[in-house]
Amino acid sequence: MIPNIIKKNLLILGLFLFGIYISRIVGYGDDLDTASLIQVYLNIIDNGVYSPSRAYGSPLAELVIGFFSYYFGGKILTFLCYILFIFSLLFLFIYFYKNEKEILTKNKFLFLILCLSNPVLLFDNINSCDYIFLLFFFSF
Repeated sequence: MIPNIIKKNLLILGLFLFGIYISRIVGYGDDLDTASLIQVYLNIIDNGVYSPSRAYGSPLAELVIGFFSYYFGGKILTFLCYILFIFSLLFLFIYFYKNEKEILTKNKFLFLILCLSNPVLLFDNINSCDYIFLLFFFSF
């Protein structure tokens, strides 16, 4: 008989691997802002001019997304976005439960299972967009 903790870890591992699989087949994703983020990077390389993709811009995300798409392609970029999403979840969970050791061990599995199995969170955070970078640094 498999202990309950191993079942929970296998479920989380399975959901994590499913997210990696989805990030590998999705390419750049379906966010229309990705093209403008990549265009900013190309404009910097070709012309040496920074022109933000939006009114407020997001220079770090524009540079990272442009760099990874230019040199590595969409699959590596979406994998990076997925890993940043996972770290954001962990940082947020640790922040909210940092002083309660009992709750940390009991609810960590439920929190991760709910977040990793939610299709809205999964597909929105696999897309190559600047919002996942903002979430990562906000949670960090």
